[in-house]
Amino acid sequence: MLGFTADATPGASTLRTFYHALGEALGTALCPRFIQLLADAELLPPHDPDSAVPARDGLPLAVDGQLLEAHTSERCAQVTASCYQPLQPGQSRPCPAREAGRDGCACDTDACAQRCHYTTPRDAEARHIHYSGSNQDDETDKQRERDVYGYRSYAHTLVDDDLHTYWVAYTSVHPATTDERVIFPRDFAQLQAQLPELPVSELVADAALGYTPCLDVIYDVQAIPIVYIRHAPSDSDPEACQLRGYDRRGRPLCIHGHPMAFNGLDYARLRACWVCHQVCARTTNPAERDCPFRDPEHPLGLVRHVKRAFTHPDGSHHARLARLFHLNSPSWKKRYRSRRNATESRNSQLKHLGLARIASYGLHGARDDIVFADLLINLRNLARLVQQATALTA
Repeated sequence: MLGFTADATPGASTLRTFYHALGEALGTALCPRFIQLLADAELLPPHDPDSAVPARDGLPLAVDGQLLEAHTSERCAQVTASCYQPLQPGQSRPCPAREAGRDGCACDTDACAQRCHYTTPRDAEARHIHYSGSNQDDETDKQRERDVYGYRSYAHTLVDDDLHTYWVAYTSVHPATTDERVIFPRDFAQLQAQLPELPVSELVADAALGYTPCLDVIYDVQAIPIVYIRHAPSDSDPEACQLRGYDRRGRPLCIHGHPMAFNGLDYARLRACWVCHQVCARTTNPAERDCPFRDPEHPLGLVRHVKRAFTHPDGSHHARLARLFHLNSPSWKKRYRSRRNATESRNSQLKHLGLARIASYGLHGARDDIVFADLLINLRNLARLVQQATALTA
């Protein structure tokens, strides 16, 4: 197997040297190549042509990041790229720690000539980040708060609803402080380049992707964004909500400020339909009696169609709260929860493989460890399905 003899199996360090030498291009292509093999064998969904999930042709894709500890222990929480710059005679090095009111380092000794002695040169790309546990203002989870010095792995996971499994399609690793608004568009483009025939029906993510540049990427490939809503301070102001025409959960408001009702999704045009159902006819407010949308021959009343963004009265377009499925509706929950569970399962498997703390040094070492672990996760999922199928036919 693999050219090894039974009594001469390479040690762990030899194998680690081998896969580190393969390079980034081959490493990041391992999972896409595995997905292509599944596609060639017709093992990717949909398995049931009458299935209602996904609602559109293609595969549901879930994305998520995970913070992982660097192999080197942290020596300074404020370390940044400038801390690694060599000092020339007469120069001084800026100290982010001292600028933040902490002790930091003056870098005025020989030990700091090449780099600040508080850095971690074997993990030079590692960065400190405080994870608050939630990026929605209404779903705080203080128990998940933690400080991490290390890296952020980011995985694109294909979800198979019929087989109740998932496949890691593409993985990248970055310094922990890298913004997902930078990671997602680039990684999604890489996924499309390596798997150009892979259709995406829905893309599931948390509120970290709730920014127009990320949402536009999803809409541009004609996928349905199942992205949790990112909140802003104005969402708690009823007057601001009525002025702009939609509330904090993305529900359009009628001219009197009543939330409108979701009336379905046009899959061909990728637009949601909302109707007022003439709610004002059931109120006692005199100011609403002359509503122009209370025509008995049109019981749906006011009808609004929402695509990728709401149109503000000033003519601008806002994508932050616009969603094709109403937040927390049965259709939303059916898709969001199961696909998010897939990404959480992948992250949990990395921990069980001992990678909550990276086994290798440096960003390249972290990348190699994670992409090989994700390939192993795919192989384990495949082995489980084969085992289950074999047991059923035995």
